[in-house]
Amino acid sequence: MESFFFATLNEGEQYVGTELVDPALRDRFYVILMDYLPNPVEREVLLKKTGVTEANADQIISAVNAIRSNPEMAIDLSTRTTLMIGEMMAAGASLRQALVTSLQTNKATLESILLSLQVQRGYVEKADLEYLRLAVELLASNSVSVHRRDAEESFAGHDLQD
Repeated sequence: MESFFFATLNEGEQYVGTELVDPALRDRFYVILMDYLPNPVEREVLLKKTGVTEANADQIISAVNAIRSNPEMAIDLSTRTTLMIGEMMAAGASLRQALVTSLQTNKATLESILLSLQVQRGYVEKADLEYLRLAVELLASNSVSVHRRDAEESFAGHDLQD
């Protein structure tokens, strides 16, 4: 009877708490580089493990693939990270909120990722648009009173006669 042992390893400076593997130990293993799961399989894993809707699963897969396929973004998104994003969305987070929480990267890279998704894939959250629409409506309706208030503040302390 043959026995198989599988091990995974995150080796390198970019991983916290890791050290280089001793060459004698490394020599005892065959190295097999693995690619990401095929989209239908990763989608099915998302649906079964996180409970997200099919629409959310499709949105997550699309966003994750956009990030993975962009060579300018120096970030690897594992299936584990994809599941974290799914769990956040299943709990009520938006895609943006789930990405911000799940991606463990610096602020500049995160902003680059979010901007890239918005420009390349058109991901804009509905809540943000509703807020902007409301803000524009408020500004339009209050523009006269805002200008009047600004003028009053500019002349505050001056004795103006009617």
